[in-house]
Formats: sequence, C-alpha cells, structure tokens
Amino acid sequence: MSGRAYSKSEDSLESFERDDESMTQKQPWSKEEIEVALSNLPGGNIVSSLIPTLHGDTLQKVLEEFQCVTLKKNENHKHNVSLPTSADEIKQNTTLVDENGAMPITTARQLLVEWPDTCLLISSWLGHVEIVKALLEKGVPVSTSDTDGRTPLHLAACTTSTEIVEELLKHGAA
Repeated sequence: MSGRAYSKSEDSLESFERDDESMTQKQPWSKEEIEVALSNLPGGNIVSSLIPTLHGDTLQKVLEEFQCVTLKKNENHKHNVSLPTSADEIKQNTTLVDENGAMPITTARQLLVEWPDTCLLISSWLGHVEIVKALLEKGVPVSTSDTDGRTPLHLAACTTSTEIVEELLKHGAA
C-alpha cells in the first residue's frame, strides 16, 4: 500500500511504503484455543452447543422466561438461583444433561441461570447479542473470564462484534 505523509520539519510531502501485512492485527489467541477454553468452563460444552440453536420464537421465549429469574450473588461471587415454578413450566421442560453427568438442566432458561458466566462468555464469542444483553441486565459480571483470563470484551473484539463490544462497554467493561 502506498501513501503520502506530511513532514513538518521539511515542509514537504514524503512518500512512504507500508506493507499490508503489517497493518493486519494478529489475534492473540487462535479460534481453537478459545473454543477449547470455553468448552472447559462449567457447562461449556452444552452451552456451546445450545446457544447457537436459540433464535426466533425459541430465543424470545427463553428470554421471556429468563426475565422471571432472579440471580443472587453470594460472597464468592457465584450466582445462586431463585426459580419460579408452575405446572405449565414442568410440562414444557425438556431434559438436558450436562456432559459430565452432573445436575440435569431442564430448560434453556435454566442453562442461562445455572451457568450465567459461561453463557456470557460463549454468547460474546458467538455473537449472540440478545443473550449478552439479557445476562448483563441480570447483573452477570462483565469482568467474568475464562481460565486464560479472556473476558467477554476480549471475545467479542476477537470476532469484531461491535454491537456486543458496545453493550459490554455500556456495562463497564474495561
């Protein structure tokens, strides 16, 4: 790429050459490194496989149900959950089981509730703006990170998701 630069000291224009490759920022982490780290988070594999399937009416229903949930923090900054229950919710439940055979997760909403930090990181990586907004509105810490220190802001920036980056910044990401 060729360009022209103004040099004050010489009061003239000078030509300069730039290598296009030097203008391209390299990602600090490979896609594979990020995906492995995210899958190793609590509930990571199931969250990674479920979030991409949430769209349209299904996504709207999950987000509406999630609005009824109260996330509570304890001293360890872990989230405790208060779930409303009804006969209708019990009828609609589809059982999802964690890859480690741990506690069964009965709805997508409960997945968001059980692993909100994991959901925020993975939604930021996958570009799922609506889920990111819902989790932030519920108070999930914008500074949460994976085991390698990557925050939702890092992940959204890696995927050039400007809408998510802006949302994270509005909620205090640094």
